[in-house]
Amino acid sequence: IVAPHRLDVQRVVHLAYLAGGEIAPGQAVPYVRVQCLGTANVFEAARIQGVERVVNASSVAVYGKARDGSLDETAAIYPDRPYASCKAWGEQLSETFNGWGTEIVSLRVASSMGHGRLDRAGLAHGLIEQRVNYMAAPELVALGRPALMPPDDQVCDFIHARDTAEGFWCALTAGRPRHHIYNLRSEQVPAREITAAIRAAVPEADM
Repeated sequence: IVAPHRLDVQRVVHLAYLAGGEIAPGQAVPYVRVQCLGTANVFEAARIQGVERVVNASSVAVYGKARDGSLDETAAIYPDRPYASCKAWGEQLSETFNGWGTEIVSLRVASSMGHGRLDRAGLAHGLIEQRVNYMAAPELVALGRPALMPPDDQVCDFIHARDTAEGFWCALTAGRPRHHIYNLRSEQVPAREITAAIRAAVPEADM
């Protein structure tokens, strides 16, 4: 067996994932193959290449429906859909690789709002049902298109894309972390506050 050529890669951010959405009947196996085997390939490649650290994009979805602002990283997880189950599986697999000397840090990211949200599921290749998330509302109304918002009283768990990026940069560059899993989220607010902020910026918005 010929040893693979070693590349000068020190740290890796793993964001390659089919984001959100619901899978159709009969798509479970190819969906899991992409999500879980793809993540395993990243971890194994990092191990082989001697990468110092991998920052793995997990999700607050692993908590299931019990996702209030008081939850910390020690809370029990209850993944209740395929996306969340695959994220939880990736976290567990990372602990195995951490035991083998590959440092993997997982960030449980809340829904990110900001430029680019409208196109984030464009590479799903038919494995997930395409839906426009309300997090894309600012982009939609800026383009003069209607946006569907949740009921005013629905509590929204989100973070701005700039803060998401900063969180990943910190996880990538910080000294040795004390833990391998971190929540990456902002405060929770009722949907009415997001709707009001968009209307204030674009009074003619069709929401």
